[in-house]
Amino acid sequence: MELTTMSELDAVWWQRTKPMYMHAFGNHGGKTEQVIRRMFERKLALFHVAHDQDEAWGMAFSSISSDRKVLVIDYLTVDEARRGRGDGSAFVRMLLEWGESAGAASRHYRS
Repeated sequence: MELTTMSELDAVWWQRTKPMYMHAFGNHGGKTEQVIRRMFERKLALFHVAHDQDEAWGMAFSSISSDRKVLVIDYLTVDEARRGRGDGSAFVRMLLEWGESAGAASRHYRS
């Protein structure tokens, strides 16, 4: 399991994760791609991809609070085939570890 974090909406990873995002949020309050792109243009979001080599199996958008104390995890989803195996919890733990290394998150999550 690997985590790749980007400050831009990487075209290759977005094409690999967009179906997961649309399935989870497309008709349920998700942001349009135009809004997502604007968030990245304005430097308001981070893009996280959970993957095994080139196979993406989870994605999330996040931001760090202006005081740099809180990592806000937004729109997290895991591929349906990987649900129920603990991969979603592992993904959240990876995000929290990343946030801690960035100085922005403390442990408040329980799996």
